[in-house]
Amino acid sequence: MTDLPQHTAVAALAEKTDLEVIGDPKPISGGANNRVYVIQTVKKPIVLKEYFRHPLDPRDRLTAEFAFLSYAVSIGIDAVPRPLAADHETGLGLYEFIDGRQLEPEEVDDRAVDMAIDFLVSLDRGRDSSLAQSLANASEARFSIAGHLTLVRNRIERLLEIEVTEEIDAKAIQFVRDKLASRWQSVEKRILQIAHERTICSEDVIPADERIISPSDFGFHNALVRPDGRIAFIDFEYAGWDDPAKTVGDFFNQVKRPVPSTSFRRFCDALSPRSTNRIDLLLPVYRIKWCTILLNEFLPGASTRRQFAVGDRDIAAIKTLQLDKAQTAYQQWDS
Repeated sequence: MTDLPQHTAVAALAEKTDLEVIGDPKPISGGANNRVYVIQTVKKPIVLKEYFRHPLDPRDRLTAEFAFLSYAVSIGIDAVPRPLAADHETGLGLYEFIDGRQLEPEEVDDRAVDMAIDFLVSLDRGRDSSLAQSLANASEARFSIAGHLTLVRNRIERLLEIEVTEEIDAKAIQFVRDKLASRWQSVEKRILQIAHERTICSEDVIPADERIISPSDFGFHNALVRPDGRIAFIDFEYAGWDDPAKTVGDFFNQVKRPVPSTSFRRFCDALSPRSTNRIDLLLPVYRIKWCTILLNEFLPGASTRRQFAVGDRDIAAIKTLQLDKAQTAYQQWDS
């Protein structure tokens, strides 16, 4: 971890709460995009997040997360950390500290999925409120079939332009060219063919009443088990209004804490019964997308973001690990 945030900035932010800070922020592990710290106060610990900001990545992570959590808390959801204070000039946010641990892979069972469903469904309760309507679209939100396809096609094209500085870069390009891009062409062609057969215009956008308030990047990799067994969800820097197909595609294709495929149908039916056909149609798109996400380390912007969050690393070793994960995921999904 690199230098701590400026003490004056942290102190000024803490003054916006009724909590008296004791000592300096202490870095904690887990964040891959931002710097995360725990701060002791007279009453209880709280969390400080220092958000990544860079010209190559204009997303406003602080605004997205703070707004989403403010909305969630306003409608009585307690499965998330409460937002305490934010300073958009310095890119700092203070949040409730969740006492919990990461789920083990074997803990991702029907009970856990039910809690995820309850959380997502509860987000819809206040969709007509002013706070909900003020939320921005989620990061990479797409509301048409063509939009989803363009998103993933662009990701593949960026990977094909990886700058080759070492052997692992060349191996990544070969995998993208020979496997991912080839598979993508057949997936894209098939989806457009099905849409044509169903007389669906790929450019048509879904109406507002079919969109959902999505945590984005939602899954058990961004969850903590409290001591009483309840699951809390964290990390909402990409949250906002989204297509249910993207939420489901991300949930069932993230690789850190895989979700059993046996939960797929009831998850879809609970989240958005009207969208089940679109979800089924677009699921292969998100299988390919998650292979590209695993290769983000090869892109300059993502590498800079990781460097900001976790400091110096063995870049070649990380790239090798991520390429292996992408190849494994591809083989599983392509079998």
